[in-house]
Amino acid sequence: MAAELEWMNWIEHLSDPLPAIREFAVQYHYFSVHQIVAFSRALSSLGPMNKHALSRVAAVIVDELGPVDRDESHSTIFERFAISVGVSPEELPASGSRVHRSVRRYVKALDSAFASATPANVLGAYLFLESSAVQGYAPMLRCLQSLNLPGADLTFFEVHASLEPSHLKEAEELVTAHNLDEEQRAVLDWQQTRLKGHWEAFW
Repeated sequence: MAAELEWMNWIEHLSDPLPAIREFAVQYHYFSVHQIVAFSRALSSLGPMNKHALSRVAAVIVDELGPVDRDESHSTIFERFAISVGVSPEELPASGSRVHRSVRRYVKALDSAFASATPANVLGAYLFLESSAVQGYAPMLRCLQSLNLPGADLTFFEVHASLEPSHLKEAEELVTAHNLDEEQRAVLDWQQTRLKGHWEAFW
């Protein structure tokens, strides 16, 4: 069982899951705020002539940041969830010293992959980010719904459970369009394995 699914199973069997959910919310908010900055580094790594890939990445960034005329970034929507389960607004975003080392290391690993200036590393990170999202958000939504947390705003999870399958499909199509050779494919696979280790430790 994937680490995040084990965490959800643990949460579901707690007599009072709220303290653990609040801690998760503080940690995940840090990730939510910083991962889009890491992802944006892909724009410079893919190169100016890789227009199809740049357009895809830019579209995902727009989805994450939301409309310019109102603050509907996904990190803001997640913040509403955190506050709705009892996290104090003053705790967000958490300082680096408040964030678990494994969470900071995962964000750093994403940042280095997207800033690598090599398409195979960028695509590997993109593919992992989207596949882990598809694997995690729908089960997380079901888990949180099953807990019947009073007043919990689950919009963030509803949005992502719906949105991420299309993002994953786009990531897979982008990998196919790059027609990677054997060496590049090995780099892509290595990057996914590297990030999987950090993601497992995240939980």
